[in-house]
Amino acid sequence: MPVEQLSNSQAILSSLSYPGWNEVKTAGFYPDAGQLRPLGDGLGLGESKDFFPSLSSNELAILQEFGCRALTIKVFQRGNRYINVQAFSFTRTAGANAGYDLMRKGSTTVMKRGDGSSEDADSISFWQDHYLFVISATSEDDDESKEVITKFADSLVKNIGEHAAPPTVLSYLPVIDRVKGSEKIVMGPLSASRYFSAPNLGTLSLDRARACAVADYQVFEPSRERMKLLFVDYGNPEVASRIYSKYTSTIEELQGQRETGSFLDDKINLYGSARQVFRLNKTYLLCQLRGSKLVLITGARKSKSPVYLASQIMDR
Repeated sequence: MPVEQLSNSQAILSSLSYPGWNEVKTAGFYPDAGQLRPLGDGLGLGESKDFFPSLSSNELAILQEFGCRALTIKVFQRGNRYINVQAFSFTRTAGANAGYDLMRKGSTTVMKRGDGSSEDADSISFWQDHYLFVISATSEDDDESKEVITKFADSLVKNIGEHAAPPTVLSYLPVIDRVKGSEKIVMGPLSASRYFSAPNLGTLSLDRARACAVADYQVFEPSRERMKLLFVDYGNPEVASRIYSKYTSTIEELQGQRETGSFLDDKINLYGSARQVFRLNKTYLLCQLRGSKLVLITGARKSKSPVYLASQIMDR
């Protein structure tokens, strides 16, 4: 329930304080149909629209797809300077990891916090267990504000205590030639469309997947290519086979010309494996079935490039 998760988030944030910085407001919200709705004052949480975070309807819908159930914010003030602490609560740790990739600010990690973090001069973002935190200041190049932000982040890490490992699906993504930091968790059609560009993604029934992830690759052999890879684990070979057949049929009928060659096998064999490559305008799309898993690779200019990239995926 959002009320329970807001209560937990509020308890985690309750210990935050710093000399000279006054708490202005604590407010609680929950995402609903692409909108943030304030929770009533039953928990002492404010409803003022002045404290609505600036999130787009698309971001809110994706956060809800990730299993975000509640958002608590706490605002501190000193003079004309403000520090905003946002705590997102998720139903699963994988959702917190996915939410971090979507919402994080900054890119330079000075010190790892929680289960994954990033920061810049005026903010720190990190996820830990079922939570995502985004802590930011309104003033730029302010050493004192950054010190307070750092203290808050360290305090939250201790308050949560529990940790979570990165989602297992990330371990399937090939490491060689992967663009650092490009790997992201996908948990439905909205996040898939945001991170991965391919026709007819709705046919993949990603809401039925057990786990899903994307990553970018900059390869140099056999050709210099920039490609994107989508890895989907349905947890059931029959489901994966049906979706593979439906997707490849749809692409062949509506979108592309199927490539042929000795390096391709478009028939599903006894091991539940098959692959097809389609030419879409000036690039190629690979779709590969691997038992209960599906692989899509886009962006290649040479038909063999996605085949070689897919061959780097290790079965586990």
